[in-house]
Amino acid sequence: MNVQDLKKIWSFEKKKDNTYILKKYKGKESKVVVPGIIGKTIVSEIDSNCFPYNNDFIEELDIDENIEIINKIYGFKKLRKINFKKVPKQIKAICVLGDNIESFGIFGEKIYFKNRLIAVSNNIDENFVVEDGTVEISDSAFSHCQKIKSVVLPESVKVIGEYSFASCSNLEKINLEKVEKIENSAFSCCDKLHIVNLNSIKELGSSAFKLCGINELNISGLEKIPREGFSNCSELEKIVIGEGTTTIERSAFEWCDNLIDITLPKTLKTIEDSAFIGCKKIEKINLSNEVETFTYSFESSIYDKIRPKTNENQDDNTSSYSIQELLNETKNMPKDEIEKFIRKLLTEHKLDHFDTSNITDMNVIGFNKDNGEITWKCHKCGYCTSYLWDLLVENGKMIDKFDYYGCGFCG
Repeated sequence: MNVQDLKKIWSFEKKKDNTYILKKYKGKESKVVVPGIIGKTIVSEIDSNCFPYNNDFIEELDIDENIEIINKIYGFKKLRKINFKKVPKQIKAICVLGDNIESFGIFGEKIYFKNRLIAVSNNIDENFVVEDGTVEISDSAFSHCQKIKSVVLPESVKVIGEYSFASCSNLEKINLEKVEKIENSAFSCCDKLHIVNLNSIKELGSSAFKLCGINELNISGLEKIPREGFSNCSELEKIVIGEGTTTIERSAFEWCDNLIDITLPKTLKTIEDSAFIGCKKIEKINLSNEVETFTYSFESSIYDKIRPKTNENQDDNTSSYSIQELLNETKNMPKDEIEKFIRKLLTEHKLDHFDTSNITDMNVIGFNKDNGEITWKCHKCGYCTSYLWDLLVENGKMIDKFDYYGCGFCG
């Protein structure tokens, strides 16, 4: 194919070494032949965003032998084959739906590259054994693989990458005893994963086990329990956090609605806002008075038991609403009174700097009695919301940004 024809379906740029990097595929073919030369110039690299995200037309990729660097291949709905003819010098990540992919050319049914497991096909055994010497499970390696039920890791594996096992809905067992780092969303939505051992973990990413089926959690040696690390784990009943943990971050165990028993370490210093919001069944918790909490670290009914309003950590000069008080004050409030109520809240929480006169439509304030929510709706899309008490805890910073910029999801 001549240069002019290639320009119609590929965007590319010259690199410092006088080779090309492919920036964007503009075609619509189901089988894509990735060129290794354009004109007289070698193509050596594929950019991370080269292929249309979430596309449903590409089924097969032919990777030319000249391609030496694969930054990331992801975003395919129907990709079945990636035909590697030669092992590249660098592969960062290949994110394909595990139930779709059939083969990887010379790599066969799985890609091992420089002591990393990069990706697996839908032909792997449901009880998968990772090769000895592997040190890392790369980003999205098993993502959406519905076939997999158990994974055996060698002691050499120390890192589990982002989304590595995300949405593996039938994964029941994996040994993590020697793993030291688990990155963001690595096991999110693994609802049959009931037992994990995290006693060797040194670093845990946000949402690492969000929406998992964990029954009981034992974790030690981790300085911070990350944001949304175990949120929405509806089967979680008991947590034992060992010594060394100093912080439980925002929303870490949010909406673990069957959580009953919590054991906290003496090293714990801070439980951030919303850490245990939605955990309404907590019966046992050894919370020291020295631990800093926020008004909305826990459900109001739990918070009132463990942090009475006379707590010396509270500022006696600042009014503070519990969630229940917010609900009680607004349950019979007509819509035209909402603006006055919000202004009153802002004043009582010393948020006078927030100029409510800029709000042209007070319908952005919403109230859902059934779910106990008072929300600030995005003024752009009118759909996404942020909890009003979350905004207040942030001293008005979030509410300013939310009103001006929108929710961030709608652009």
